Amino acid sequence: MITLYHGSNVEIETIDFTKCKPGKDFGKGFYLNPNYEQARGMAIRTTRTLGVGKVIVNEFQFDDSILNSDKLKVKIFPDYCSN
Repeated sequence: MITLYHGSNVEIETIDFTKCKPGKDFGKGFYLNPNYEQARGMAIRTTRTLGVGKVIVNEFQFDDSILNSDKLKVKIFPDYCSN
């Protein structure tokens, strides 16, 4: 199992790709992170930018096989960017 996090200003129970916004760094998609603190930072930034909701780090657990699945386009970065 792999645990991944999504920082947001709302609670997300199920991933819904139809609600994903276009124009993100790597295209329309649902972005997850294995680093809780980095996801929390995104939740803080999102909440401040939008001015609504509260800081929420959504946690999702997946079977490791999803990383090699043809069902999703998974982009894995070996290290974090420091921009």
